[in-house]
Amino acid sequence: MAEDKYRITLTEAQLTYLLSRIEQETQPTLHKYFRVFMAKMHLGAVSAAFTSIGRKSVEERLEEATLSGPERRLLAYTKYQDNPRACSTEEVKFAKTYMYENDLMTPAEEEEFEHDQI
Repeated sequence: MAEDKYRITLTEAQLTYLLSRIEQETQPTLHKYFRVFMAKMHLGAVSAAFTSIGRKSVEERLEEATLSGPERRLLAYTKYQDNPRACSTEEVKFAKTYMYENDLMTPAEEEEFEHDQI
Protein backbone atom coordinates (compact mmCIF):
# COMPACT_ATOMS: atom_id res chain seq x y z
CA MET A 1 0.00 0.00 0.00
CA ALA A 2 1.42 3.38 -1.00
CA GLU A 3 1.85 6.04 1.65
CA ASP A 4 1.99 9.76 1.18
CA LYS A 5 5.39 11.18 2.17
CA TYR A 6 6.24 14.78 2.95
CA ARG A 7 9.43 16.80 3.02
CA ILE A 8 10.31 19.46 5.52
CA THR A 9 13.35 21.69 5.72
CA LEU A 10 15.39 21.58 8.90
CA THR A 11 18.75 22.98 9.91
CA GLU A 12 21.60 20.68 10.90
CA ALA A 13 21.07 21.70 14.54
CA GLN A 14 17.39 20.76 14.33
CA LEU A 15 18.22 17.40 12.75
CA THR A 16 20.82 16.71 15.43
CA TYR A 17 18.28 17.54 18.14
CA LEU A 18 15.67 15.25 16.59
CA LEU A 19 18.20 12.43 16.30
CA SER A 20 19.12 12.79 19.98
CA ARG A 21 15.42 12.67 20.94
CA ILE A 22 14.76 9.65 18.72
CA GLU A 23 17.76 7.83 20.25
CA GLN A 24 16.14 8.25 23.66
CA GLU A 25 12.93 6.70 22.41
CA THR A 26 12.56 3.20 21.05
CA GLN A 27 11.98 4.01 17.40
CA PRO A 28 14.47 1.81 15.51
CA THR A 29 13.08 2.69 12.07
CA LEU A 30 13.21 6.44 12.65
CA HIS A 31 16.57 6.15 14.40
CA LYS A 32 18.07 4.32 11.42
CA TYR A 33 16.56 6.79 8.95
CA PHE A 34 17.94 9.84 10.76
CA ARG A 35 21.34 8.25 11.42
CA VAL A 36 21.77 7.37 7.72
CA PHE A 37 20.53 10.79 6.61
CA MET A 38 22.92 12.61 8.97
CA ALA A 39 25.83 10.46 7.75
CA LYS A 40 25.00 11.26 4.12
CA MET A 41 24.77 14.95 5.01
CA HIS A 42 28.18 14.97 6.68
CA LEU A 43 29.75 13.09 3.76
CA GLY A 44 28.29 15.52 1.24
CA ALA A 45 26.07 12.94 -0.44
CA VAL A 46 23.03 15.06 0.45
CA SER A 47 23.08 18.81 0.01
CA ALA A 48 20.89 21.52 1.44
CA ALA A 49 17.66 22.21 -0.42
CA PHE A 50 18.27 25.93 -0.03
CA THR A 51 20.18 28.39 2.11
CA SER A 52 18.09 30.68 4.25
CA ILE A 53 19.54 34.16 4.42
CA GLY A 54 17.23 35.33 7.18
CA ARG A 55 16.07 38.83 7.88
CA LYS A 56 18.45 41.58 8.84
CA SER A 57 18.05 43.09 12.27
CA VAL A 58 17.22 46.76 12.70
CA GLU A 59 20.79 47.31 13.91
CA GLU A 60 22.24 45.72 10.74
CA ARG A 61 20.02 47.83 8.50
CA LEU A 62 20.96 51.03 10.36
CA GLU A 63 24.66 50.13 10.18
CA GLU A 64 24.42 49.56 6.42
CA ALA A 65 22.61 52.86 5.97
CA THR A 66 25.49 54.73 7.61
CA LEU A 67 28.26 53.08 5.57
CA SER A 68 29.96 55.02 2.82
CA GLY A 69 29.92 53.66 -0.74
CA PRO A 70 33.42 52.11 -0.62
CA GLU A 71 32.78 50.57 2.82
CA ARG A 72 29.48 49.13 1.70
CA ARG A 73 31.03 47.65 -1.45
CA LEU A 74 33.83 46.06 0.61
CA LEU A 75 31.31 44.59 3.08
CA ALA A 76 29.26 43.19 0.18
CA TYR A 77 32.38 41.78 -1.48
CA THR A 78 33.41 40.03 1.75
CA LYS A 79 29.96 38.49 2.12
CA TYR A 80 29.94 37.50 -1.57
CA GLN A 81 33.30 35.73 -1.15
CA ASP A 82 31.96 33.76 1.83
CA ASN A 83 28.67 32.70 0.24
CA PRO A 84 27.34 34.30 -2.96
CA ARG A 85 23.99 32.56 -2.54
CA ALA A 86 23.46 34.40 0.76
CA CYS A 87 23.72 37.81 -0.93
CA SER A 88 20.79 39.92 -1.98
CA THR A 89 20.68 41.27 -5.54
CA GLU A 90 21.85 44.64 -4.26
CA GLU A 91 24.79 43.06 -2.37
CA VAL A 92 25.87 41.17 -5.50
CA LYS A 93 25.81 44.45 -7.42
CA PHE A 94 27.96 46.15 -4.75
CA ALA A 95 30.34 43.17 -4.61
CA LYS A 96 30.82 43.11 -8.37
CA THR A 97 31.38 46.87 -8.42
CA TYR A 98 34.07 46.41 -5.76
CA MET A 99 35.67 43.63 -7.80
CA TYR A 100 35.61 45.77 -10.94
CA GLU A 101 37.10 48.81 -9.20
CA ASN A 102 39.89 46.76 -7.63
CA ASP A 103 40.89 44.66 -10.68
CA LEU A 104 39.61 41.41 -9.18
CA MET A 105 37.72 40.25 -12.28
CA THR A 106 38.84 38.22 -15.24
CA PRO A 107 38.70 40.00 -18.61
CA ALA A 108 35.49 38.12 -19.43
CA GLU A 109 33.90 39.17 -16.12
CA GLU A 110 34.96 42.78 -16.73
CA GLU A 111 33.40 42.73 -20.17
CA GLU A 112 30.15 41.29 -18.80
CA PHE A 113 30.11 43.86 -15.97
CA GLU A 114 30.67 46.73 -18.40
CA HIS A 115 27.96 45.39 -20.70
CA ASP A 116 25.49 45.19 -17.78
CA GLN A 117 26.20 48.84 -16.90
CA ILE A 118 24.90 50.06 -20.25
